Formats: sequence, structure tokens, C-alpha cells
Amino acid sequence: MSERFQDKYHIQYARLQCWDYGWKAPHFCHFPLRSEECYFGGIVTRKMILSEIGKIAEQYWNEIPHHFPFVELGEFVAMPNHVH
Repeated sequence: MSERFQDKYHIQYARLQCWDYGWKAPHFCHFPLRSEECYFGGIVTRKMILSEIGKIAEQYWNEIPHHFPFVELGEFVAMPNHVH
């Protein structure tokens, strides 16, 4: 436990024990928010409209290869309260 953050940000992960996440392989990333609030945007007429936070998340996703040239990005999908 982290005394600095009083375990506030500790999340249990369901990771496959026999998998080395450092391997060069496709990874599925899921970033849920703790609350149910729609920080990343909302659905309007069956279309996702990104909020400012959603636009920032998308921007940073697209910048990953600039910092890690060996990374090839797949699809980025923002939903109202999480991203894939």
C-alpha cells in the first residue's frame, strides 16, 4: 500500500499470470473512470461527441508513437465514461 496516496488510487487488476506484458505483442487497453460521470463526452444523435477532456485523451493517444516509436497504435474509441 502506498502511504503517500493512502491507497486512494490502488485498483485491483485482473492480469493473466502466465503472460509477460513486456512482450512485443498486441495489447488491449481499457481506461475506465472510477465514477460514472461522462467526462470524455456524450452521445448525441447516436454519435459520440468528445468533450475537451475526450479530445485531450485522443490527442495523447495519437502522440504515443512520438514518444515510443516501436509502438503501433490500433483503434482508439472514446465512450462517455471510458476509453478503449
